[in-house]
Amino acid sequence: MKQATNPVSKKRRSGLLVALACAIAQVACTSSRDLVKDEVELVVPITGAMRTASTPRDDHCTTDAVAILPFGWYHGLPQTAIEINHRNLMMIVDTGAMTTTLSPRAVAALDAHEVNRRGAATVDATGRVDYQPWAMLRSIRFGKYEFINHKALIGGIALPGHDADADAPQGLIGADLLARYDVEFDFPGRVIRLYDERACRGHIPAWTEQYETLVPDRIIGNTFVIRLGLDGHPVDAVIDTGASISVMSESAAARAGVATNALANDVRTSSFGVHDRAATSHLHPFNTLEIGSVMYSRPLLSVMNAAGPGEDVLLGTDVLRRGRLWMSYSTKRVFIEGLSSDQRPFWVGRPKI
Repeated sequence: MKQATNPVSKKRRSGLLVALACAIAQVACTSSRDLVKDEVELVVPITGAMRTASTPRDDHCTTDAVAILPFGWYHGLPQTAIEINHRNLMMIVDTGAMTTTLSPRAVAALDAHEVNRRGAATVDATGRVDYQPWAMLRSIRFGKYEFINHKALIGGIALPGHDADADAPQGLIGADLLARYDVEFDFPGRVIRLYDERACRGHIPAWTEQYETLVPDRIIGNTFVIRLGLDGHPVDAVIDTGASISVMSESAAARAGVATNALANDVRTSSFGVHDRAATSHLHPFNTLEIGSVMYSRPLLSVMNAAGPGEDVLLGTDVLRRGRLWMSYSTKRVFIEGLSSDQRPFWVGRPKI
């Protein structure tokens, strides 16, 4: 069986979510005191005057996308070309990451200067703590807008064979940038559309197919945490396009009635993260999974021992890629199209895409 991957470097706060996410998704665990305070980020329209995030919104609402990003799949993750420091880099678009991250190789190629060397603490899947420094990026451009002096973490994107792959992504775009927009992932059409959330608050998708509307149970660093039902038990899940398979902690599985010795009979696989250290997980079948009004039978989830008391799930692209996903950062809602109880929600191993 091929190895399942969850190659994500993330920044999250402390609490229940951070314990799980640090362990299984290689999060960057930082606090506001880690941020660099001597540089000011600006948001500049490419064809207009300078504008910052605090600029008042006008009354005009347009649903025209300010950026359209065609994407391809890399190990089950959506990657697209992003202009950074006036060079195009392939980047994973990751709704489960608090912070945009670049590989050391990309930082060197971009001639980006490193700031705050101690940076952010990261915990790998084995529980080991390392520190990621920050880099200051002169420019990141999305369609009509350019972000000037934006901070990004420096960290690897660890996948089997990643370093030898010339087409591999060189980082990830996190929620620190995505939250400036409403973001539509058209997975069947392989395109990501960004909408100006400041100009169009309250807009909902003009989709003709049935979709679920979900209100996050909480929002942590612009990542959306929704409530799911697993074998009749409530569990929290991060909407995570940076996870190619949906993953849950052993403590959450135990809460749903799974005994530790039951996992010993499951298929074992591995996940990789920012430090390129593998962590073992077990592919476990459950009886039911509820997402909104849709109930799946016999879903398969990767259960992993988290380095901490976390009890959360990462809801990955194995579920989300069947239709369209709209992350409405303006209204704090999630719209998911393509969920159907007639489909098997999860695949095992590398996706055939």
